[in-house]
Amino acid sequence: MLLEDCEGTCTWIIGGTGGDDVHDFATAAAFVGTKGFQLKTRTTGEAIGDTITATKRMGYPFSGLMVVRARCCVVAEIKVKELTLKVVVGNGTRYYYAGLIWYPATRVGKYLDAAGAEQTITEFDRRGGQLTWLTFEMVVDCKAMQYISLGLGGARKDMAGIDLQDVGANTQIVSSIELSHKAATNFAAEVYWDCIYAGEFLEV
Repeated sequence: MLLEDCEGTCTWIIGGTGGDDVHDFATAAAFVGTKGFQLKTRTTGEAIGDTITATKRMGYPFSGLMVVRARCCVVAEIKVKELTLKVVVGNGTRYYYAGLIWYPATRVGKYLDAAGAEQTITEFDRRGGQLTWLTFEMVVDCKAMQYISLGLGGARKDMAGIDLQDVGANTQIVSSIELSHKAATNFAAEVYWDCIYAGEFLEV
């Protein structure tokens, strides 16, 4: 469904606070190869709570299994309040959210439950560190609209049977990935992504 090496043209849909954020494939953001995905909140009039979101819209997985995996690096932990890898799935009747949230400064991982609330995953505690590349992983059953598993920084949590958030009626049959983060201070918050995969295979 998606194999994004961040080496070509950046065609992600960008949203967020302000008009002078940074969103491009840049050399400084590379994990492998020559470029990675650099995302930075606005650089003029910076404020606590500024956000940036990059979205890639795709088709629906044939089998119903959706695996999303990506490498992520926080440039300065103190400047990033939280970052999120979100999967959005529309089955032609409803829209559903699955989310993996990471708090870099405290190194706490959470997931988005069926009510849209964040729930802590203790297995993800103390992972990574500043300028450390972590692997984020999400496995979702797009037929049952439930999590299967979540992974972060070498730890994996069995999430079988846990429902995704139902966010309302929608007639589209589609899926999308959202990469986002929020500023913790009055300074621009910067995060790098690379090696972004979405598909129907657990072992890639």
